[in-house]
Amino acid sequence: IIDASFDEKGELKQMKQSDNFRYTEGDRKAQADSASLENNTNVMDLEKNARIADATGSTTADHIKLNQMTGDFDATGHVSTTRLPDDQKSASAMLDKDEPTLGTADHVVSANRNHLIHYSGNAVVWQTSNRIQADKIDIDRDKKSLVADGKVVTQFEDKPKPEATADPAKPVPPAFTIVKAPHMVYTDTDRLANYTGGVDFWRPALTVKSSTLKSYLNEQDSDADSRINHAVGDGKVEIVQFAPDRQRVGHSEHAEYYTADGKVILTGGGPKLDDSKKGNTQGDKLTYYTDDKRLDVEGAAEHKGQSHIRKKT
Repeated sequence: IIDASFDEKGELKQMKQSDNFRYTEGDRKAQADSASLENNTNVMDLEKNARIADATGSTTADHIKLNQMTGDFDATGHVSTTRLPDDQKSASAMLDKDEPTLGTADHVVSANRNHLIHYSGNAVVWQTSNRIQADKIDIDRDKKSLVADGKVVTQFEDKPKPEATADPAKPVPPAFTIVKAPHMVYTDTDRLANYTGGVDFWRPALTVKSSTLKSYLNEQDSDADSRINHAVGDGKVEIVQFAPDRQRVGHSEHAEYYTADGKVILTGGGPKLDDSKKGNTQGDKLTYYTDDKRLDVEGAAEHKGQSHIRKKT
């Protein structure tokens, strides 16, 4: 069923179609249970089971309002987006240039020909096992930046180690780097993800708590195991390392962690390292390695603690 209305000059003003709407113009396609077109604004309203697609990707939602001239859209209700891989020029270190970018949210607005995308309400953006979730996520493809607000969680999967693929019958579970914070800003110029508002950082057998955390990403073509090159925490830093035979807890106001060699540097606020196996150490600067290669102390004498062994009863 098609209903059309005209203005006083006899020109088309609005057109509505119900029941199985389909539309094609060039590489752009649209469909919905029903649709209407405002001719003077060239805006199409798609209602129920709405879907739009072009050469860059597709979007589905309960309702989509599409500007046919610019390709900008406003989608609400169970929104799902798919963005095909970007070319090398516009690729970002946080999002893989070789994988499609998927997203879901309650509301998505795309502007500037899909270069500015705003996800709000239960927002999630992901590629394979790497994902970002928050209350709101804003992506600027021209500036190569990403801003996440509210209950931010980022997850990056480490590259599998040789032993993980050596015996297919005994697969090693995947390892992830996970960071939680109220706010995160990522800029591709320096490959920096800046987390603020109280941060929790997890790596296999290592956790970091701090007021703020700067996480520097490796290049896309890096052969490093982790997507994270190094992290810098500030404000009431606590680093906990877990091992089968011990636990080490470091406290300071500033800390640096380098993933490739497991190097930890503690400075500021009277750095202290509590080692359940070797005792306690304090100094102006403590440098140690998670594989227990060595511990370097600068600026103060080493203070050994006492170990207390609980006898079995």
